[in-house]
Amino acid sequence: MPSTCNSEKIGLSTAIIVGLNAMVGAGIFTMPTILANGVGPAGIVSFILMSIACWFIGLSLGRVAQLYPQEGSFYTYARPWAGHKGGIIASTLYLLGIVIAMGLILQSAGIYLHHYIPMISPHSLSLISLALLTLFNIIGVSLSTLGQQILFWATLFPIIATILVCAPHISLSNLTPFCPQGPLSLFKATRIAAFAFFGFESAASLFCIIKD
Repeated sequence: MPSTCNSEKIGLSTAIIVGLNAMVGAGIFTMPTILANGVGPAGIVSFILMSIACWFIGLSLGRVAQLYPQEGSFYTYARPWAGHKGGIIASTLYLLGIVIAMGLILQSAGIYLHHYIPMISPHSLSLISLALLTLFNIIGVSLSTLGQQILFWATLFPIIATILVCAPHISLSNLTPFCPQGPLSLFKATRIAAFAFFGFESAASLFCIIKD
């Protein structure tokens, strides 16, 4: 059964860092490649469409979190109208989705790392990545605010480095042909872009532990 949150409160800046740590992950680096191969430069539009969808979903989850400021996340949100069984089903499906998404992301990470560490198989590299991610999250929890800040900058640095490396190669010629697979591919690709947004729903779960 869900209970009212009595956890130690955190400030807005820490909450933003925790939320970004949950949202910014390997999907940001792996999904663009898949979209570029399957959709072309128009994959940018797929990301925009998914951003709008996640914005509306985030607003809905934020409102629900305000109405039910308790621990339990999706169980708490589904139980009032679907009962205990409905809450269990909602929580189980959410957990299953996260596990599948993490599996796909780790698989992609293993394939990328194999190019740089060919003596280790992609499967082993995926397992090593999983172990390191788990360790970093445990450290982040143990070190509280400091750990979250370390994880945040460790996540942000590759993004900044990628932007700096790619910026000199920006050219409008890279956008042609813009949509070689046709307009319908834009909507089909939204399910791929969704993996880059996994974790955004965690912001709602922070509602009851944020000061004011």
